[in-house]
Amino acid sequence: MKMRGVRVSFAEIETRVRAVAGVCECAATSVPHPEAGDALALFVVPENGARDLPAQIRRALPVHWVCSAINLVEELPRTSTGKMARHRLGSIK
Repeated sequence: MKMRGVRVSFAEIETRVRAVAGVCECAATSVPHPEAGDALALFVVPENGARDLPAQIRRALPVHWVCSAINLVEELPRTSTGKMARHRLGSIK
């Protein structure tokens, strides 16, 4: 994805977010943003007892990585083979 003219990979974003204490799993996708072109939408599976994850995650990301939403979810969507179903992230509630 491209944010403010800089190309960033979902893998790089997810690696940084998974390094935050209390994050079990993470998936990133892009959403339209009026100023940055694209922004991040993160789907995070927290570890038991994790607190204040959205604030910790925002602090762990570079300021030029515009994050529109951090969604805490119970599990990430998977295909029948166990791979991440990134195309189904938008339908998670």
